[in-house]
Amino acid sequence: MRLFTHQRQALLFAAVLAVIGSQTSWAQTSDTLKWNCGYGKDSVKAMLIGNTLTISGTGKMQEYGILINPVPPWYDHRSIIYSVVIDSGVTLIGRNSFAAHNAMTSIIIPESVTEIGMEAFNGCKSLTSITIPNSVKTIRMAAFAYCTGLTEVTIPEGVTEIVHTVFSGCKGLKTIKIPKSVTTIADMAFYNGCTSLTSIIYLNPIPPRISEITFPMTNNICLYVPQDYIAAYASANYWKNFSCIKDTGERDVFGEGRD
Repeated sequence: MRLFTHQRQALLFAAVLAVIGSQTSWAQTSDTLKWNCGYGKDSVKAMLIGNTLTISGTGKMQEYGILINPVPPWYDHRSIIYSVVIDSGVTLIGRNSFAAHNAMTSIIIPESVTEIGMEAFNGCKSLTSITIPNSVKTIRMAAFAYCTGLTEVTIPEGVTEIVHTVFSGCKGLKTIKIPKSVTTIADMAFYNGCTSLTSIIYLNPIPPRISEITFPMTNNICLYVPQDYIAAYASANYWKNFSCIKDTGERDVFGEGRD
């Protein structure tokens, strides 16, 4: 029985090495590192030159943070990766792709991306701003958790749900802009650690169900909604608990002013 167990362990280890080997650099020079990082048969590659990591190709990135793919192949170089550029053609930013990349200060996401995977940017403490294109329809759990340098985030039109813990621990976040398309905001989406939040701008005419642990219910958060919807939010459970509810016409909202 012990021999059989050892054989199984050896086979599993060999399988892990084979997968890791398939993701290791496909061509290296003294100043350039390159890796395969596509999901399945998708042709996506990563190239690190200097302090910039470029992701290019067509299709989905690999998912990381699981047994066979615990970390992305560039993970050991994360301390020198200051910027990430994702080229057009990539459709999915994989799970844990850039988690704990504390040196990263900028990320460029193209219009081809439709999904941001779970914990994709979790713990990117030096990231101070991010532009999420309108092509993105799905943002997975904890995608931006503990990005403590973020101060303002705009959720793109087309996203329908803000999921559990997506911005948990973002202690520098002051303003969140939420489009009309969002009809569900999960518990804990902003609750844990979003201690600097002062403005929530929301364009949905119908207040969705939230709870006391969706947002941090503090006395200094003001909710901005279109003028015609103020009464609905002022009488809705938990929405009415914000310190003030004002017309979006008092703010520059998505460059549109009043809806």
